[in-house]
Amino acid sequence: MTGESPAQRYYRSLRGDWSGRLDFSITDRAALAAAELPARARLGWMFHGIAARRWGAVLMVTSLQEVDAQQHLHTTRITKGPIVLLSSEERISLETDGSSLTMRGEMQLWPSLGRPLRYEAHGEISPDASGACYRIPFLGTELMQTTRVLNEGLSLLQQTPWSQAKAVLKRREARLD
Repeated sequence: MTGESPAQRYYRSLRGDWSGRLDFSITDRAALAAAELPARARLGWMFHGIAARRWGAVLMVTSLQEVDAQQHLHTTRITKGPIVLLSSEERISLETDGSSLTMRGEMQLWPSLGRPLRYEAHGEISPDASGACYRIPFLGTELMQTTRVLNEGLSLLQQTPWSQAKAVLKRREARLD
């Protein structure tokens, strides 16, 4: 498709449903303890650290749908068995420079401590349309998320000053329900 920007090519290649095992860990307990975080954020990080040690990997399911050439809808659910640990829905708006984007969305964390969290995040798509880097406000800090399209799926790495999560997401087959 000639004339498409790197961002348009990247998101076109990712339309559909994806899932995979997400491995999360607290990588620097001292940095987490020293961080100046709101009480709700500190509780969220403590819960996620404990849950990761007790439960291990969780399931990440994500979907990307095109609204038009410059807008996409993205949803994510992270679950452990029947428990939804995180759900989010966001609108991704591609900028006119062909590589930048803005995401505006809401996320709900478990245990729910009130209304969904609204956020605005920013990102860039690589010039070859094979990956992206996002800066996402998350539980009182900035989460850096990098993605890379691989033969085996979509590699995802999320990092904060005190945590890391990794996954390789694979396309989900269409199911008849």
